[in-house]
Amino acid sequence: MTRLVELQSKNSDFFIKQVHLGGMQLSLCGFDTLMDFSKTLFQLQSMAQGAPVPSTLEDLAARIGGKTGLSAHDVEKAVTNGKLIAFSTDGSFRIMLEPVPASLHRSVSEPQQETVLMGPHDAFQEDIHTNGGMLRDKLKTDKLIHLRFTVGKHHRREISMFYLEDQLDKHTLEYLGAQLQLNEHIELDNLQNLAQIMGHRWWNPIPTYLSTELPIQAVNFLKRGRIILFVDGFPYAFVFPKVWYDMFCSAADRQFPHVIMYFIRVVRVISFITALILPGLYVALVSVNPDVLKIQLALSVAQSRVGIPYPALFEVILIFIIIEMVVEAIQRLPSNIGTTITMVGGIILGEAVVQAELISNLLIIVLAATTIASFALITIHASFFVRLAKYFILAMAALYGILGVIAGLLVVAIFISHITSVGQPYTEPWTEGGARHE
Repeated sequence: MTRLVELQSKNSDFFIKQVHLGGMQLSLCGFDTLMDFSKTLFQLQSMAQGAPVPSTLEDLAARIGGKTGLSAHDVEKAVTNGKLIAFSTDGSFRIMLEPVPASLHRSVSEPQQETVLMGPHDAFQEDIHTNGGMLRDKLKTDKLIHLRFTVGKHHRREISMFYLEDQLDKHTLEYLGAQLQLNEHIELDNLQNLAQIMGHRWWNPIPTYLSTELPIQAVNFLKRGRIILFVDGFPYAFVFPKVWYDMFCSAADRQFPHVIMYFIRVVRVISFITALILPGLYVALVSVNPDVLKIQLALSVAQSRVGIPYPALFEVILIFIIIEMVVEAIQRLPSNIGTTITMVGGIILGEAVVQAELISNLLIIVLAATTIASFALITIHASFFVRLAKYFILAMAALYGILGVIAGLLVVAIFISHITSVGQPYTEPWTEGGARHE
């Protein structure tokens, strides 16, 4: 009984309610995110009625189909697995019951923005209780703690916080809880408001949280000592703190053998570097430091730019602005039209500008490699950051050549190392168990 009271004090979705069944006073307990309590209670009351009236708790347990003779450990395990526990007023007699389960899977759809190669194909929904139930359904342990918060001055919105008690860094929990309480007056209508609540600076292009719509990803982050937030109305799990290698590592990678997993992650790191420096490297080698290239390669590059009426920097900016417009159009248009836009923008438009001698053939290769590499990262936020940072390195390359590319990479690295997520450095190593390297 003491352990159940402790669970109630730590978890907002754990309940202990007094009810009458078969003329007897009982207490019912369980997690309301794992069951439909109103339907379960109606079902139990219907089963307990009728003659003869149960005279003992054993008779009542037999009438409603409950299992008796449970130890304290059995009760704790049953509650964690979504069972309903009924016990007498003194707590000496316990009954385990099968509740009407919550609708955790019938309305669950496949992920829309994250592709699953191998693994479960369910995704979080807008309902915060469904999301919490899905998380408990996949992580059956009494160490999973759930707290609820409410933010907003006029329009109150519920936030659910989940973490593993034995994996979490306590300083992170205290910082996150303090931020929620300090900024509870802020209206939470969009993700910019969420970032503001967490102390994110508006000029920082890298969010200090990670979002995922995959329960398998959320479970993986919980096991690694992170905190999961669900915001009512948003079909995502928000992960705190966020660290730099989240751009390259995914829980789905572990569905493959170790060699393949590390190969995939190395490819993502190469993609990150390629998307950052390739446009700047093109401008540096074409217009500032062509002497770095071998004579045959330098002549080939120069030949590809014959007839181009403007500098390499303007050439690169022109074609990248066009491709940014194509990408934005594809994201906003329906999927059946997006394929057509891709063909028009990627093939017809590219061929037309080359034949019109507006850009060189070599730049088309650079453009294709940069665009593909920028979308090889795990999160969409990482892709947006790379797409933005490459223009800074491009400007540095136009001014200082290869030295500018190196200086631009150094500035990007310094900027990333300056970022913090809920009080933790963005570049701080994080072990699989959640403890930081000392």
